[in-house]
Amino acid sequence: MSGWCEVRRCGGQVLVQDLGRSGLRHLGVSPGGVCDPRGVRIINALVGNEGGAAVLEIAFGGLELVFSDRRQVAWAGADVTVRCDQVSLPPGRLGTVAAGHRLRIGYARSGCRLWLAVSGGFDVPMVMGAKSTDVRSGFGGWEGRPLVVGDRLPLGLGDIVGLSGPSRWGASEEWVSRGPEASGWQVAVIRGAQWECVHEKSRTAFLGETYTVTAEADRMGVRLQGTALQFSVGEGPSEPVAPGTIQVPASGQPIVLLTDARTMGGYPRLAHVISPHLARVAQWRTGDQVRFHLVDLAEATRLADEEERELAWFLAGVALKRSRS
Repeated sequence: MSGWCEVRRCGGQVLVQDLGRSGLRHLGVSPGGVCDPRGVRIINALVGNEGGAAVLEIAFGGLELVFSDRRQVAWAGADVTVRCDQVSLPPGRLGTVAAGHRLRIGYARSGCRLWLAVSGGFDVPMVMGAKSTDVRSGFGGWEGRPLVVGDRLPLGLGDIVGLSGPSRWGASEEWVSRGPEASGWQVAVIRGAQWECVHEKSRTAFLGETYTVTAEADRMGVRLQGTALQFSVGEGPSEPVAPGTIQVPASGQPIVLLTDARTMGGYPRLAHVISPHLARVAQWRTGDQVRFHLVDLAEATRLADEEERELAWFLAGVALKRSRS
């Protein structure tokens, strides 16, 4: 262990996460991992980590950390105030925390989750090929649980670039700061396996009306409240589901599955949130207004490919900038 950070205040759920587990769905193991892979790859690059290095996922903010040695940090996600040694750090920028000093994260004004990368990454054990916390199963991350005050997490070796304050270079706010539009959260979906089994009036309502996020929300999924949807079929045998799948139980109220969704489910699968918009779902909080619009698979693929190309160019630029610093 080359260093550590200690939790001095913890107001919401804080988990160690990385990009998740792959190749285990046939064993019933959810991939898990961070809810915003692009944002996490960006902030890991900023602090000089590999893209899959473990980070902290922080729900609603209210976190304070103290470090044993000098570290650099970057964050992305909800609308919060983050301070390094009393200096405000914007999202998508690189900041420095001195040994013995505190990193303070306020409470989210909008959005739900944010992610914090620290140079060197969080050096927790690998479990099933990843460092992600699976809270429901109780493994991975830091002792398979959310962090509490007094936890002291080991950090890996990390490079430090010279800075007198927050970096002027970094990611655009659009990439790293997740907030709703003026009319609420807008999310694109593609048709699901049972799309045609929904009555036409219900499909029109799903795409034309606003749904409200309920308090029944966690990393497994988010229940919505609005016009009840009517199906010509009921619950059937369990079939594969994935993060982004929109299921509809007997109540007719949609459930949008998130990163910790199980691998199988029996509710009809109405639609799927496209991958570039899944990070928006992770930011929904109780009372938020949500609207869906339909795109075809070709458009969903184009948007995902475009996002990946832009990210590749950005990561190459960050690597070049750090090599010259």
